[in-house]
Amino acid sequence: MSYLQGSVSLITFPSDEFASTHSELATFVRQKKLWFYILLITLFSLQQAWIRWPKPVALSEVEELKDIMESFLSTVFAEYYRVIQGFTKTLGSVRVNLMLPTWKKFKLGRYMKIYYTHGGPAGLSYRNDELDLRWDRKQGTCGEAWRKEHSIIYDSNTAGYTGPERSLTKQQIDCVGHLKSVLSVPIRHKESKKIVGILNLDSTHNVDKTFFDNQLVVNAITARANRLETILFEDGVKAN
Repeated sequence: MSYLQGSVSLITFPSDEFASTHSELATFVRQKKLWFYILLITLFSLQQAWIRWPKPVALSEVEELKDIMESFLSTVFAEYYRVIQGFTKTLGSVRVNLMLPTWKKFKLGRYMKIYYTHGGPAGLSYRNDELDLRWDRKQGTCGEAWRKEHSIIYDSNTAGYTGPERSLTKQQIDCVGHLKSVLSVPIRHKESKKIVGILNLDSTHNVDKTFFDNQLVVNAITARANRLETILFEDGVKAN
C-alpha cells in the first residue's frame, strides 16, 4: 500500500508543478496585456499622426508650376477687365499675385508669401522687397482673408475698408504703402478645405477706379480663384 501511495505521489507531483507554471504564465500574460494594448494604441496614434502630419512641397515643385500659374493669372486679368468694362472705359493700373502658405523652420507656424505674379496689360512688376515680404494671419488684406476665410477689400479713402493698413509693420508699409486698393480672395483645398493660397489684386488707384468693392468683381475673381482648389499644394511650401 505504501508503494502505491508513493506511486500516486510521484504521478501527481509533476501535474501540480505544471499547474503552478501555467498559473504564473497566465499571470504574466495578464500583466503584460495592458502594455501590449498600450503599444498597439501608441503605434496606431503614431501612424495617424504621420498621415496627418503636414507634407509641404519643396520650392522646386512651386517653380514647376510657374508657367501654368502665370497663364492662369492672365485669365484673371481677362475676367476682371471684362467685368469692369461694364462700368468704365478707363482701365486703372492693376497687378495680380498669388500667395502660398509657407512653413517657418521646424514647422513652427506659417506665413503667406508671393510666389506667382502678373503685371497685366500695363506690364507692372513687383519689386524684390515686395516679393520677399512675409504675411501672417493678422497682417494686411491677405492675412485677414486667410484668417477669416473670405474675401477682404482694402481702400485708402473708404472708412469701412481702411482697417488692414493698421495691421502692417513698418517694413510692410515701406514696401506696399503706395497701394491704394487691394482685393484678397482665399483659396480652399477642395477636399480638406484648408486655405492653400490667397489671390490678390492690387493697385495704386482707389476703388473708384479699380472697382474692387463691386460685388460683380468680387464674384468673378472668387470664381477664378476656386479653379485652383485642386491644383495648389494642400500643405503649403517648405521653409526656404
